[in-house]
Amino acid sequence: WWKKGLLENGTASKINDKAGWLMFFYSHPAIDQRSESRLKLFTSNGTEIKVTQSVSAAREPKLPQADGWLATGCRVPYASVKGQVKARLTLTAGSWWSSKLVAAGKTNNSSGGQFLTNSGEDSNHQAFVTVVTEDEDKFPYNQWEVVGRLHDGSDVRNAGSTAVAFQSQYVHTISFREPLSSIVGFIMRSRERKNFTNDGVQVPPLIVATPESASKSTFQMRWVRDTPSAETEPMEFVEHGKSETLNIEKTVLLDQLALQSVEAIHRSQAMGESISLHFTESGRQRFAQLTREGKGKKLAILIDGQVRAAPLISAEISDKVVEIGSNLTYEDADDLTARLTNILPSIPAQANEPHKVAAPKKRRRFLDPGFRHHELKSFNSK
Repeated sequence: WWKKGLLENGTASKINDKAGWLMFFYSHPAIDQRSESRLKLFTSNGTEIKVTQSVSAAREPKLPQADGWLATGCRVPYASVKGQVKARLTLTAGSWWSSKLVAAGKTNNSSGGQFLTNSGEDSNHQAFVTVVTEDEDKFPYNQWEVVGRLHDGSDVRNAGSTAVAFQSQYVHTISFREPLSSIVGFIMRSRERKNFTNDGVQVPPLIVATPESASKSTFQMRWVRDTPSAETEPMEFVEHGKSETLNIEKTVLLDQLALQSVEAIHRSQAMGESISLHFTESGRQRFAQLTREGKGKKLAILIDGQVRAAPLISAEISDKVVEIGSNLTYEDADDLTARLTNILPSIPAQANEPHKVAAPKKRRRFLDPGFRHHELKSFNSK
């Protein structure tokens, strides 16, 4: 049941040799389809592993007092979970309390809010009913819903709702897929939301054939030449679906030793995904020198031997934090960040330059000519 609900939504397509899904399963009598879960992962030394993609599916118990099931998981780049991993699992659930059946046209003042069976049908002959509740902050139940009772005695869930604020109250319109004639009455179910937390859950060691490239991730910056020569090598660069061959110099100008930390930046789909590069102080100075002396040249940025960006330099950039991207997918940003972060601890820190993640004090510069931003004045579009 959980595979059908989760893997058919594109989850399976995000499993590859770089990342997979780490799944957890709960069973509890209070679990139903409105239960919620939260998942956090930590390394053995307590550092939180950033989770950016998660899935969850619940299955209600079919018999009274039986256990319901909830499956929850997150997409994890393999490079970020080396060694022992611990999890903190939080489940929000609780036992439901049901009001008495309220027939159409009647008013029920229980449950801390006024339940109005102001019922009817919409233009598609689907039933609806309105519920008026007091201010949500004063409403005694954190979670509630309305179900419809059919003529055969079975209950059906609503298909959705809308709410409009009016003074200190909220007017909810609850919709059903069934016609009003098939519904005998309505029942309000409500419950207190209780949190069940399991901390320090040991995750079994990750058993996966990690490709050699994942343990030898590399970051490089090299100049691009207009014509090929013995000092260049041809490399494909794909941007926004278009491919071109660039003449990349073999000399490496900057590598991962210049990086202090790396961060995946997720924005709206229209703006795309990117990676934030935090330079060490010596890396910042070297990058400023390159952009100062290389005006009018293209600078290729390679990660694991692939060209990820090739901006045209038009001015010196002395910022300590820059971004590359807008041509990356959500998974690319996470996977590449994990790969580069995985090699940072093995890099010897320079004097007075501990490897730590610090919030940038300046706005980031975007190293991608396809990224439209007010800070893009240092780059020209193709």
